Amino acid sequence: MLNKFKHSLFFCLILYSYKTEPMLELKIKDENKKEGTYKADKNIVDGLFLTVDNNKVIENSETFNIDLAQEDGKVKTILKALDKVAIVTIVVNPKTQFQYFVGGDLNLKALIKVDEKEMPNNIKEVVLKAYHVIQKSSLVSKIKEKV
Repeated sequence: MLNKFKHSLFFCLILYSYKTEPMLELKIKDENKKEGTYKADKNIVDGLFLTVDNNKVIENSETFNIDLAQEDGKVKTILKALDKVAIVTIVVNPKTQFQYFVGGDLNLKALIKVDEKEMPNNIKEVVLKAYHVIQKSSLVSKIKEKV
């Protein structure tokens, strides 16, 4: 129980400090090539957006078929790769959920310079993993085109 509280408090403190921008809407295609709108709250660096508003996280998850169910007391991280982008969803509890939209144009140098207080290194690692999944998928597509 104490561990659950520590995780919730940690993520709540991080999310509380974010100043959101006017809603950002990004048009992307899902795995069925159907266009959907991803709603974000803040641009972190080029190619990386953050959504902290719980209602937007739920809406994005419904639009892009992301399952938010979690085991009680465990933080859940979901990586959803789409066409040239990925969505990283972190579910602390039903009221504390957030998402990172990772584009293929992610500015890696700028990401590394983001302060640990704004984006902890463990989250940067997940974002980098999502970026590498996008790059690998793109490379495989290019190879298939040439064969």
